[in-house]
Amino acid sequence: MYPARRASFVIPAITSVALSLGGTCFAAEVVVDSPRCAVGAREVIVPVNLACEAEESVCGAQFDLLFDEGFLALKELTTGEAAQDAGKAVHVGRLASGRVRVIIAGLNQRPMASGRIALARFDVSSATVASGRLVLNEVILSDPFGHKIAVQTTSGEVLIADAPGESPEKAPAPETRGGCFGAISPPTSGGGRGDALAVLFVVAGLLLLGARAMRRCPCR
Repeated sequence: MYPARRASFVIPAITSVALSLGGTCFAAEVVVDSPRCAVGAREVIVPVNLACEAEESVCGAQFDLLFDEGFLALKELTTGEAAQDAGKAVHVGRLASGRVRVIIAGLNQRPMASGRIALARFDVSSATVASGRLVLNEVILSDPFGHKIAVQTTSGEVLIADAPGESPEKAPAPETRGGCFGAISPPTSGGGRGDALAVLFVVAGLLLLGARAMRRCPCR
């Protein structure tokens, strides 16, 4: 009897370790592009991309985007094709100078596929060779019921250069200390009761997870 009891303990333990390793290998990823523009460019559009497996069922996203307002002025942040195809919309709130919080959610339980989930349009203030970091912070992905999904992140950078070989001096990354939560409105379009409950699960889960993360940082 003892060997059987031992096996019943060991097999779940091995399964747990395998799942843990698998979760690390196949974590979803949120990536900010790093566009390169010629000197004199007045505007730049920067995609924010999601890379995920279908079984991860990414139905909602929240992140802070940090940037240098002395170099870049955020004019608009719109929904990317991958989010649109899943019936999601982007909602943006300003937390502080050079810091906005973005929530991507919709009145449905359709997961988003890999691709662009948001597009940030900036006015560029520099007339010379320069660079500016675009830093992702407090990134949260959610399944249809508001449960957190493992995520990896890659921040981006806007480069202004005269020629392809130029390497402008890199600016320091914006400060990533937490800020107070901004006023972000949930979707207001119509939908069935089931759809409304679905988006409430997603948005409530994102807000709860974000609030827990922000408690570790003092407000500005």
